Amino acid sequence: MLKTAAIAGIALVVTSIHPQLSWLWLPLAAVAWSLTRDNAARRERQRRRMALLAARRELMDLRAAWQRHATAQPFADKLQALRELRERHRKLDAEYQRDLRQLETGQRQLQLQAFLEGHFVDAARIAGLRATDRMALESYGIETAADVTPAAIQAVPGFGRHLGQQRYAALLAWRQTLERQFRYDPDKGAANPTAVANLRQQHAQQRQQIERELLAGPEELSRIKADILKQRAQLNIALIRQAMREAQAQADLRVFYPDLGIFWRRNGG
Repeated sequence: MLKTAAIAGIALVVTSIHPQLSWLWLPLAAVAWSLTRDNAARRERQRRRMALLAARRELMDLRAAWQRHATAQPFADKLQALRELRERHRKLDAEYQRDLRQLETGQRQLQLQAFLEGHFVDAARIAGLRATDRMALESYGIETAADVTPAAIQAVPGFGRHLGQQRYAALLAWRQTLERQFRYDPDKGAANPTAVANLRQQHAQQRQQIERELLAGPEELSRIKADILKQRAQLNIALIRQAMREAQAQADLRVFYPDLGIFWRRNGG
């Protein structure tokens, strides 16, 4: 519009100064009309191009929504989870027996610990161990065979290098000899009844929880399936409508760009 007004102003000034040039009005008017037409066409072309870009973005968003909500992945994930639950349910009895054996093993360890605690370092005959060594060990909390461990001994000054290594080895050998002498008493080794009862209750609750989830599985799968089908129906309609809008916008712009198809292929459209 500014260019058109400028041309008209120039023509008016020229003809007022030189009336014989009034014939310039006709070509200048044609130029002005052409400029006005070109501006309108450019604006319309830009509007249609933006409309096509918006339609394509919306179509891409709908396709992304399909991948999030309309695929069979949620159904497959739930089905896999139910299969894993079924496998856990199958192994519950074996797990209970394993945990029960661990309780019994713990009782054996308690008996061994009590046995070792009954043998004192200061009363034992250990080769190379002097009275001062026994006092040093006691000051660091090593009083019975149960206290004799590699880490505990190495923390005591004088039991590290050279001659100390001999005393270190002698102490460990003494404990190992006692461990070989130990005899497990099955009559005293039965697992604590309270611990067994707690274990049984824990496994029973776990079984009940798994069985509830397995029984609810078919209904949950049906609900997931229904949700997926609903999403697909809604998104299918939206995709078809948006594809039509995108095609119409492309056709509208093709008026200005006859080779629009080539343009979009080059740009990954």
